[in-house]
Parts: sequence; C-alpha cells; structure tokens
Amino acid sequence: MSIKKIKRADRKGSESVTEEKFALLFSSEISIMGCDSPYSVQVISLPIVVIVHGSQDNNALATIIWDCAFSEPDRVPFVVPERVPWKQMCVTLNSKFMSEVQTQRGLDSYNLHFLAQKIFNKPDINVDFSCQLVSWAQFNKEVLPGRAFTFWQWFDGVMELTKKHLKSYWTDGLIFGFIGKQHLHLILQDRPSGTFLLRFSDSEIGGITIAYITPTETGRKIQNIQPFTKKDLEIRCLGDRIRDIEFITHVYPEFPKDDVFKKYYTDEQTNRSNGYIGVSIQTKVARDDGSPLPLLGNGGPPVSASPLPCDLSQDPLLRQQASFSASSFSGSSPPCTLEPTPVADDRVRMDDSVSMFYSNSPFQHTYNSDPGMMLSFETLPPVMGLFPGPDTLGSSPMANQNQSPSDNMELENFLDVFPLAQ
Repeated sequence: MSIKKIKRADRKGSESVTEEKFALLFSSEISIMGCDSPYSVQVISLPIVVIVHGSQDNNALATIIWDCAFSEPDRVPFVVPERVPWKQMCVTLNSKFMSEVQTQRGLDSYNLHFLAQKIFNKPDINVDFSCQLVSWAQFNKEVLPGRAFTFWQWFDGVMELTKKHLKSYWTDGLIFGFIGKQHLHLILQDRPSGTFLLRFSDSEIGGITIAYITPTETGRKIQNIQPFTKKDLEIRCLGDRIRDIEFITHVYPEFPKDDVFKKYYTDEQTNRSNGYIGVSIQTKVARDDGSPLPLLGNGGPPVSASPLPCDLSQDPLLRQQASFSASSFSGSSPPCTLEPTPVADDRVRMDDSVSMFYSNSPFQHTYNSDPGMMLSFETLPPVMGLFPGPDTLGSSPMANQNQSPSDNMELENFLDVFPLAQ
C-alpha cells in the first residue's frame, strides 16, 4: 500500500517516526429486510507504522511486535506497557524466530538465557532473569554496550541470516546458536583440540562464527573465526567453509565433522563442458601473526592437549568451583579471554538443585516449562541433531488481541485518535 500524503502527530521526547502508530478504519452499512434504517458496522485494524524508506523497516517492525505481543485487552488504542516480564519476552522471541525462519526447532533455555544476558547487560551465567522486567528502551531504543545497534536490530539480523542461509543447519540441530562466552568456555575447555561449535556472532549483525579449541605453545585456547555474513555465505556455503578448515575436526561434543556436514558439501567441478578448467574459492584461517594455522589431520581423532590456563578471580560462581591458574597467554590476546581450567568436580552447578554441564560425557539438552532457567543435559543419542530444540513454548503472543474499538466511540473520534492518510 502506498500513501501519497500523511499528517503526523507531534512526537514526544525522543520518539521516532517508526514508533508512531496509525490504523485503518473499516466501515460498512448493512440493510436488513423489515428494518427501516441500515446498521452501521465499524472496526479498526491492527496498528500500522508508516515508513518512507526500507531502512526504517526494522525499527517499525519492532514497534508492531511490541504492540501485538504485549497489549492488554480493552486498552485505549494503542497504549502498551513500557515494561514486560522477561518470561513474556521469551515467548515472543521464540514465536517470532520460529515463524520467521519457518522451522520447528525453537530457542532452548540456553539460547534464551544468553539473550537475557545480552539485553540486560549481565554476563554472569548464574543469574535468574525469569522475574526481571525488560523495557521498550532495552528492546529497541538503547544501543547495546559497546555496539552501534539495539538488541532487536541484532536479533532481527540473526533471523534474517538463518532464514536465508542457515535454515537447514538450524533445523537439523547443527548450530548451537545463542551462547555466551562464559558458557562457551565451560563446555569447550575440556574438549580435545579441533573440537568446534557454531554460534551467532554477538558483535556483528547477521553473522555466524566458528568457535574452536586449538593448541598453543603454553597450553590451549579457544578461538573464534571472523563471522561469516550473508555476503560470505552467498559466495560459499557454510558446509563447504567448514570442510575447507581442516584443523577443525569434530563438532561439539565429539562428532566427526564429515559425518555431520557431509550432506551440505557441494561437489567441486574441475572440468567444464566449455573446455575451461574450473576454479573454486576456499576458506583459509590465519594465525594472529598472519601465517596459516597447522592442520590437525583430515577428520581423524582429535588431538589431546594440556588444560587451559585461566583467571577466574572476577567471577564468583567459577571462582568457587574451579581451580585457578596464574599463567597467562603470550602474544596478543585471543578473541575470547575467559579460559577456565577443568574443574575439580566433573560438573559445574548453577545452584544446589540444577546441574549445568556434564563435561566428561556427550550430552544434549532437556527442558522443562521455565524458559528463564538453564537446565540439565543428558547423554546424547547417536543422531545427527546435536542441539535439538525444546517443545513449543506456548501459543503465539500475537493470537489474543483486542481489535475492537470502544462501543461509545463515534466516527469523528476514530479519525482523531487514528489519523488516516487521505
């Protein structure tokens, strides 16, 4: 729909044009035989945001989602709460992710916990966010700390990348997805060198990176490869890029990558029917100094290495349950700097009742009804889906909306409250 002219209302404070909501008013007259006068029927549409450029689409969508998901019955259109419980936000994000990507695999409790860490700017993995309130400003007004984008802009970029290039990988359970660096180091720290997992970049909009464990002169460390964006994956798909990087050999926890990603590899054609010899593009990963990384073999067993050095003095949870190492890395710092040593016990606990990680055996997620908490892992069966999704999280928050106007509101009042384009 195209609007030639629009009269906008005066905006309050820092309110942008993408936060201004309009509505369409539908009117009809119904004549019934035997009645002297016709009946007038009116109804308004769901909120509409009018934009003038495609660059505003992302922020306009955030306004619509907040209104549809969190509006209350019998409200004055289009009044919405300024803050909502994080549990409600979890349901909304999961519903939107599944519908946008068109997948049956939703966001698990670990994904949702990381999203809470990001939106509340609290990296501690032991915080319970289930009772906290998230504001509209945190959702799509304030930029994330150290970034140039908001939470929603970043989350929408992940959905767009997954929908266009990673849908099958996500649905098959091959992408861990949303994971914080503390969690990442805890689950990879005791894995053999060459073990890797796929996670969405938290520093770039619409990027996926490979986190892997690699040996160093003084021990081992966890590295994150520069994120692959939409443009990168249009040139060469993720499966072929993983095949190119020979020093990553096993998908977390211990699956040979060729067994898991084989169906995503594309055939390289060396000869063309026109007589030319074919060429291909391959992914190469360099050291911090620019030289190529050594290979760990062609899909063979992972190579064991010494434990990771660490400094956990800033984290009370890890300080209580992990041993400390005073050693430090030489040279430039790796992308991820928190690198704990293996704990004395074979698991790290969130609290006295919920176990988080069983580091000495393969595992998969199990879920309960509380998306705000991190849950336990169980032994992983021999299937390709490495990170299966949870049961569907309730019904869509978009379903229960009050779309009817007040009974005593006249047509003139409608036009005043909901300005329409002429």
